[in-house]
Amino acid sequence: MDNKTQSILLGVIAAVVLICGAVYLDGQYEEHRKAELRHENYKRAAEVDVKSPGVKHSWE
Repeated sequence: MDNKTQSILLGVIAAVVLICGAVYLDGQYEEHRKAELRHENYKRAAEVDVKSPGVKHSWE
């Protein structure tokens, strides 16, 4: 392989690695965001539960 072909191949490999890394990190961020939203929803539901007098709970 000559230098030009080797440089092009290295560039293509680097681009593929960067794209895969970006896709992976985006997926991680989405999972983290879903978990945060789930936590916020549970917190909000618990606040509403506490503030509502006379609500029958499943454990009562």
